[in-house]
Formats: sequence, C-alpha cells, structure tokens
Amino acid sequence: MLPLLAFGHGSEFLDAKFYFDERGKANLEITADYAGNPMITSEAEARAALTDALRVSFDGHDHQLSDLAPLELEPRAKPDPESPTPRGPEDASTPHQLLTAVWRWQPFAKTMRFFVPMGSQHTVLFWMREPDVHPPRWSMLIAGDRTPLIQVPQQPQQRWWLALITIPIGLLVWWRRSSNHSRTATE
Repeated sequence: MLPLLAFGHGSEFLDAKFYFDERGKANLEITADYAGNPMITSEAEARAALTDALRVSFDGHDHQLSDLAPLELEPRAKPDPESPTPRGPEDASTPHQLLTAVWRWQPFAKTMRFFVPMGSQHTVLFWMREPDVHPPRWSMLIAGDRTPLIQVPQQPQQRWWLALITIPIGLLVWWRRSSNHSRTATE
C-alpha cells in the first residue's frame, strides 16, 4: 500500500543560479540534492554530475566551465531561498544532502549563454538573479538546450595606462619649470 501523500525533498533536476557581481564577474552555482534526486544517489554521483552539468558558449565557441575557471565543490545545508524551484511541504526530519559547484569567471565577451551538453541525463533548472527582477527568470534545460543570450555588463575601461603617461609628463614639466625658475633666480 502506498501512502496518499508523500513529503520529502524531491528534486529531480539540478538547480543553477547565475548572476553578475558588482565587478561584472560571472557567478554560477549549480546544486545537486543527492538525497532527493533519483538520478543521483550519492555524493560521488553528485560530484560527477556537477563537473559537466553546464557549459558556456561565447564568441562562437563552446567551453567546459573548468577550462575557464575552477569549479569549487561545497556542501550546503539548505536550498537557495531565492530559487524558483517548486516547493511543497517538507519533512523536517529528512535532512537535505546538497552539493554545490561554484564557478566565478571574468568574461571578456559581450554576450554568453549556457547549455546542457548533448548526452547529459540531467535536467537543469537555470535561473538568473537580477536586480529588480522578481520572481527570477528561469527555464528548464535538457541535453542540448541553451539559455537565451546573456548580455555581459560592460565595465568602464580601466585608464591605468593614462596614469603611466600623465604622471611622468607632469613630473617632467614640474622639473623643467623649477629648473628654469632656479636659473632665473641665480642670474
């Protein structure tokens, strides 16, 4: 006999949160709940799934995330409260078993998009954290699916090279003026 209601932490997909920080760095957090996902039954399987759950595409080329920046795996105790993941009643006595891959990368392209590699058996709930957008934009991605193009925020051009030119010229002008002034004073 099956119970009429079942409560738990069922999550048959990976949860992927994406956002740009204040410096324009791309941040991606992909979380697997290996206690509530029938496709992932252990921490080892969660690690394997997170390693290549998503890839990134820009400038006409596809890249594994780890080719651009390291993926750091860390355990989490609770799901992201901002996630648009459907939530139902949870059994408080059943703990979450979450593993999150954290990826941070400074993009140099103007646009980018993420995709689930062909042959992947995992569905990814991809969502973006954006200022003043509530609830967040999200989509379910299966193997081969791509996100819409994501505009990379353009950072103001760094003008360090201007300082390299301006400071020496300013010092030279000051030195010449002070040298001419001292010559006139002695003559």
